[in-house]
Amino acid sequence: MNWNKTFKYFAYGCFMLSALMVLFVGISSVYAFPGNENITAATVNDNRVDPSDYVVWTMPILNNVTTWVNLTITYNSTVTGPYNVTLSGAGNAVINHTAPATYGNYTVMVTTQGAIQNITYTGFIVDLYNIDVDVLYTELQEGFQTLLYANGSSVLDGHELTDGDTLIINGVTLSWNVYMDRFEATTTSGVPAIITFDTLTSLIETTYGITNGNITSSPTVTWTTSKLDLLMPFMRRGDWPGAIIQINVLLLGQSMFWTFFLMAISVGIYNYSGPEVVILIWMLGWSMFGVVIGSQALTIALIMMALAGGIYIAKFFLDRRTSV
Repeated sequence: MNWNKTFKYFAYGCFMLSALMVLFVGISSVYAFPGNENITAATVNDNRVDPSDYVVWTMPILNNVTTWVNLTITYNSTVTGPYNVTLSGAGNAVINHTAPATYGNYTVMVTTQGAIQNITYTGFIVDLYNIDVDVLYTELQEGFQTLLYANGSSVLDGHELTDGDTLIINGVTLSWNVYMDRFEATTTSGVPAIITFDTLTSLIETTYGITNGNITSSPTVTWTTSKLDLLMPFMRRGDWPGAIIQINVLLLGQSMFWTFFLMAISVGIYNYSGPEVVILIWMLGWSMFGVVIGSQALTIALIMMALAGGIYIAKFFLDRRTSV
């Protein structure tokens, strides 16, 4: 066996392998870093967008031999990338990107490795609108309407929503009232319900195309059972006195109605039996009514009972002195 010849072939093989590895590394290096790019400008398809909206950045790359480029995009201090972008058209790098999730006024820097020149883009804005919502009536009967009204403005520069913009809250479409300078709509509920107007169904701001908003005030409207529905059970069973009492309670309020009711009874009893029996009626009547109409009336009942008891005791001693 010729060891010199074998060693010679082995050396040639190692040389060829080394040459292939150098060539492979060279090609890889060219792919990984195509050259010193010159980024002269950057444009965006929309410079005022919603949070997390998709935008398209376009950068002309001045380098005759570059077919792709490695780019990094920085929004203020937030770095995204790098991205390997194949050039399109006349040396253009196009990136479909997601805007920041936080509203603000951003300075955007587009950089690349070994660049002759990078680019800075100012005035990129991520915006949303604060919506102030209110209602005219907060409590009414089922089937009755309340007025829902709202205004909105940009959190960045105060630009206000106005005629031509679209605003839908809890599924209710509001229209611009030029005389009141606000969005308005009437809304109702056919059944007893409690509705809080806190959901922005849709917002389309036509000047900048912003569709994100934040409701800052959310009123609650209560639709109660109608008075007629409350009377129907009495009328179905022919309880007309009960219906009369119920309608008076609804119209006057519980405390006021029972006060007048007790007063009417007291006048008749006073004319027939005198003040002593009236005082007893006060004590017994308010003690019963206080249980029916709640804590406020119960407090009044206790006061009336105390007054009636005091008057009764005072009159007893006065009558005793008069009779001696």
